[in-house]
Amino acid sequence: MPASRKGSSNYLISRVFNTTAAFGMFRPGDKVLVGVSGGPDSVVLLHILNAMRDRLPLHLAVAHLNHGLRGEASNRDESFVRNLAGKMGAPFFCERIDARALAGVQGRSLEETGRMARYEFFHRIADLHGFEKIAIGHHADDNAESVLMYLLRGSGILGLSGISPVWGSRIVRPLIRLHRKEILRYLSENRLSFVLDSSNEDIGFIRNRIRCQLIPLLQNQYNPKIIHALNRLSNLACAEEAWLVSITTPLLQKATVREETNRRELCIRILRKHPVGALRRILRQAVERVKGDLRRISLAHVDAAVKLIYGDNDRARLDLPDQIRIQRDQDHLIISREDGCRQRELSDSASSCGFCYTIDSDTRSLFIEPMGAYLILTHLENSGFQMLKNAGNSVAFLDRDCLRFPLKVRNPMPGDRFVPLGMKGRQKLKKYLINRKVPRKVRSRCPVLLSQDQIIWIGGHQIDDSVKISSKTRYILKIELLLA
Repeated sequence: MPASRKGSSNYLISRVFNTTAAFGMFRPGDKVLVGVSGGPDSVVLLHILNAMRDRLPLHLAVAHLNHGLRGEASNRDESFVRNLAGKMGAPFFCERIDARALAGVQGRSLEETGRMARYEFFHRIADLHGFEKIAIGHHADDNAESVLMYLLRGSGILGLSGISPVWGSRIVRPLIRLHRKEILRYLSENRLSFVLDSSNEDIGFIRNRIRCQLIPLLQNQYNPKIIHALNRLSNLACAEEAWLVSITTPLLQKATVREETNRRELCIRILRKHPVGALRRILRQAVERVKGDLRRISLAHVDAAVKLIYGDNDRARLDLPDQIRIQRDQDHLIISREDGCRQRELSDSASSCGFCYTIDSDTRSLFIEPMGAYLILTHLENSGFQMLKNAGNSVAFLDRDCLRFPLKVRNPMPGDRFVPLGMKGRQKLKKYLINRKVPRKVRSRCPVLLSQDQIIWIGGHQIDDSVKISSKTRYILKIELLLA
């Protein structure tokens, strides 16, 4: 490819080619499924990969998932991508989903649901049609936003590593070293059409607020090169994370008693020899080996597992998101993936056991022994209650100013009443659960949270209307029930 001025199309194509070579993204002749939304990034990705084929023969195809969120605008995007694939002579794969309904069923945020649905679709098409690689259009600005988002969440080194150029054996991100301005310049020079997704401007999503509000503020008032600084931090964190993983891996192997598909058994006596920093990493790596990734696994989950190791209960159990169970069996810690029905069962021994625990203002986690479950508590400032939508029934967000500590959590009692969110009249708890077809066995073990003897949350179901979040809320108490 001839030498060209910095910033020109040929120069950017060379940059992408060098990125793919540096990370070993492709081999000559690879079948590559390109995820194309129709936006600027994915259009440039497809165009550059097509332009690279004179140096690196690739067989390209296009995949597009219609989330069905914007009516005719979503269908317009689908038609645009279909026509784009046709102009390039690339096979086209498309599906439609109702992402909003799916989010309600799964109990996840709309953003997380869409992301998971896309990757599931991409991998399924790749499996069916033999694609070796799946190319995604993430770039350097996306990486900076991710680093900043994880930094704000209090992430460790792994989160600060940002978006990996290569994820697993299939996902590759050839544009990861290009910046948004370069991508827009490429579109202009080559007169490429694209579509814009209006949801990318919706500041109800934290990533959009970071891109549209926080990063411009940092650029204007603190560091005009904040994008470069965050990417440099990402590169440093990525190198250190790889080094720490190389140290942790032998420690995990030494602690492993038995390893099977979807199951790993560890020796607690060996685990207890390590400082908590190393222990957290060992546990995270063990969970990743069983689960396949660490999505939705937070520091609170890991610390709850650490408490299992050091606790006095040698039969305790902890259920994490996505059907992951951590169970202590005397001197062994068992991490496994359970089927959906079994995952949601509570301990049989809890059916006849009452319980009552006190929660102080400084309590961060509580193990409810008869249930074999944890409550995780996080105190937050209200930075915009829109982000709390679609959190799922296992998570409650309460107006902290409406609470009076200490709180209590207990099993349901005869005569319990509360005002379900959005209603005015008090309702019997028993009737509320029966109307929602909650089995009697589960009803008797449902955790009930109280403030000054007033019910404020039915764990896993509904909050009381008196503690709901509003635009006047200053501080929030987030409570997560770790059952599924």
